[in-house]
Amino acid sequence: MINVNYKEYERVIEWTIRNNRITMIKGAPGTGKSQIAVRVIQDILGINKETVIQRVIPDPTSKDKVKVQDVNKPNQTVEVIDAETEMDTSKNPIIEERLYQRGPYAAGLATIQSNETKWTIPEWISEIKKKQSEGIKVVLLLDDFHLTIPSVMNVTYQLFEKYQINGHIIKKIPIIILGNFDLKSAEGFPVQSPIMGRLTGGFYELTPDIETFIEFAAKSNRLHESVISFLQTDPNFLYDADPKSMVMTYSPRNWENFSKAIFDNHPVPPKHLAKAFVGPKAGTEFANKWDSLTISERELFEMSGNMRRDLIKTYIVIGRMRRMIYAYLEGKDPTLNSKQDLFNRLNKYYSKAVANYKGETLSVFITQLIDFNIKSSSQTDRIFDVFEFIKASPYSKKNKAVFEYIVELYKTKGHILGDIKI
Repeated sequence: MINVNYKEYERVIEWTIRNNRITMIKGAPGTGKSQIAVRVIQDILGINKETVIQRVIPDPTSKDKVKVQDVNKPNQTVEVIDAETEMDTSKNPIIEERLYQRGPYAAGLATIQSNETKWTIPEWISEIKKKQSEGIKVVLLLDDFHLTIPSVMNVTYQLFEKYQINGHIIKKIPIIILGNFDLKSAEGFPVQSPIMGRLTGGFYELTPDIETFIEFAAKSNRLHESVISFLQTDPNFLYDADPKSMVMTYSPRNWENFSKAIFDNHPVPPKHLAKAFVGPKAGTEFANKWDSLTISERELFEMSGNMRRDLIKTYIVIGRMRRMIYAYLEGKDPTLNSKQDLFNRLNKYYSKAVANYKGETLSVFITQLIDFNIKSSSQTDRIFDVFEFIKASPYSKKNKAVFEYIVELYKTKGHILGDIKI
């Protein structure tokens, strides 16, 4: 086993898919094993991010309900439907299985036919066969494998050895096995040596690194700037390698959940709220440093000379601008009564960024900015056109060289321009 960081983990997943290997990755809870794997699979298989790909999650509050979640929007509220409702998963090439949820029936049922034992085909194997018959490239993602009961785990040896379960054969496919193996708090089952010997793609441990995580999370607007500042000063609080049961602790997932609560204006101030999401140890330290964690607007536009830190500042600025746009489109900010109000607010960030950022930092800022065409999810008549804003900006009118650069970059991204005269 070797340790891999986030970028190396992505490359391992990609290599596994392209070469039809069987790869196992262990890692602490909440480090992003499943989320990153699904995203890489989508990228490699060319799945449009607008395509709704659903996963079914058992609803612990009801035996008759299941939750349905769009894998492209893992942080959004899931839809609760009747367990018997037919779902269209035909477009989904990802078979994401948690075999422990199926219990002993994950391997099918033994029946007697003409004095012979015959096994029924497991539902998930049937789904793989169906998709393969339709020419769909399938990737099997076995998540939380450490919770698979031994009797079912024994049967998966057949899958890894000969791509079959009790005589039901599938074509060779890439298989990604994820779990919190060896963790005391995971309370799972050890993976038998014969299975370990069938890992044609190797065995790895995901060890999140602070720099890659912050870069990814800041760029995708998943972390509040106070969390980014805190983790940069205290990287040891990124994740707990072996968390205790029934205790909230710090992990990339929990830092993202905490950030989302701040973005959604949780009634408890962030300084005191942290403990509810990342536990007493990290939460107390976060509270102690709260006053020094928020980044002022002046600091956001001061270049430090450290490229990584300067790029993170651009991500924070973009995140602030994006939240303004959504607040306006969704009618959640009473101070933004008109499009002009929004433009005036955005222009303060846009003009300072273009005036102060240089080289790659400026290029990254503008590249992110021109992908800002946003449509309201609740008010269909409200749309934000970023180029309309750029054309209207007083800064663009004074700096035609910058405007012309944006126009050319806008065209290379495949956007269609109307009248671009200013």
